[in-house]
Formats: sequence, C-alpha cells, structure tokens
Amino acid sequence: MTSPAVTTSTGPRRRRRPAALVAVLVLAAVAVLAVSALQLRGVSSREEDRDELLGTARQAAVAFTSYDHADLDSSFDAVLALATDQFSQQFTAASAQLRPIITEKKATARGEVLGVGVERYEHDEDTASVLVATDATVTNTEFPDGALQRFRLRVTLERGSAGWRVDEITPVV
Repeated sequence: MTSPAVTTSTGPRRRRRPAALVAVLVLAAVAVLAVSALQLRGVSSREEDRDELLGTARQAAVAFTSYDHADLDSSFDAVLALATDQFSQQFTAASAQLRPIITEKKATARGEVLGVGVERYEHDEDTASVLVATDATVTNTEFPDGALQRFRLRVTLERGSAGWRVDEITPVV
C-alpha cells in the first residue's frame, strides 16, 4: 500500500519571510544612514559656522587693538570692514576723538590674540558673543620702547548676507 502524499505549504512561505525580513532590514539601514548623514552635515555646518564666527572675532580684536599713527585711515578701515552699520557709526565717532591723541603721541599698537571662546551663540537668531583675550604692544612718545597692554573683550556679532559682522566690542572687567 502506498501512503498518500503529504504536501506542506511551508516551503515557499518560509522563503518569502526571510526575503521580506531582509528587505525591511535593508530599508531600515538605509533610513538610519540617511538620518546619520543629515546629522553629520548639520554638525559640519555648525562647525564651519563656529570657525567663521571665531575667525571674525579674532580679526576684529586684532584690528581693534592695532593702529599706526602714520596711517590711521588704514587702521580704522580694518575695523570698519568687519562692522555692522550700527558699530560702524559708533566706531567712526569714537575714532574721530582718538585720532588727534594718537597722532600727537605718535602712537602705534600691535594687537595679538591669545585666546578666544564662544560665550553665547544663538543659531536661530544669527547672533553670538565671543570672549577674546588680547595683548597689545603700544609705543608712543611716553613709551618709546613699548608697553604691554592687556585687553579682555566681548565681541558681539551678527550674521548677515556678508557673513559675521561685529555689532559691539566691550571690555570685560
């Protein structure tokens, strides 16, 4: 006697389940990679932003603490090139008062940045403040061999279409 043939339908279904599972796992892996890539791009963008911010603050601090009585226009223009309209007006008014003193004393100063650090960064508002430690070697009629002056500055910046611009520079006590 022959036994009846037993057929099972588990063969093809078992093959479909692993294939479907593999497809879901591949889709999940692609999704994770896409999200990770977007996050890395965001981190990279924030790092580039931070570098530009700190670079502008460094430049501003050097320009602000450097001048030469023989060419004050160039010295002051270096600050104005990094300034917002508001700070440009304030600095122009202040430099007009300083010009005769610097010229009379035949003063020069060479600023050097010792360190910078982000104090506040509002990415959504495009504003930031950076603390900058600088030294300036100043020579004039009273100190012909030079005198060291230390400055600790808060540089407040705004980001516009031209990049980061200085909106205020204040001493930190």
